[in-house]
Amino acid sequence: MKYTLTLLSISLAILCFTFVEKPHSGPSIKISSPLANSIYKKGDTIKIKALVTAEYGIHNLALTVSPEGFPPMYTDNLHSHASSLNYEKSIVQTLKIKTKLKIKLVMKDDAGNLSAVDSVIVSTN
Repeated sequence: MKYTLTLLSISLAILCFTFVEKPHSGPSIKISSPLANSIYKKGDTIKIKALVTAEYGIHNLALTVSPEGFPPMYTDNLHSHASSLNYEKSIVQTLKIKTKLKIKLVMKDDAGNLSAVDSVIVSTN
């Protein structure tokens, strides 16, 4: 009887842990390159790298590169249903003026109601 109760208790504990729903972490973007405050001259290549994850699948990832006070000089859109991806894009810095560039990634997941944003500011010289 004692062993039956112990076995029953262990079985119930295992069942409880099996059916506990994991918390949803939501989508995330982490830009790893370029580093904030990096300086790029005209003709330099800006390598953009980011880890993008979404528990429900990535639906759309949008990149914008905007000079301070101006509309975007570069945009890119990616459609995917993966739950994670390593995003990489290289662009050439073409500006002749000294300014700041905002590199921004925005993602929406397949559930449609979650999004993630990350951005970094670099400078031109």
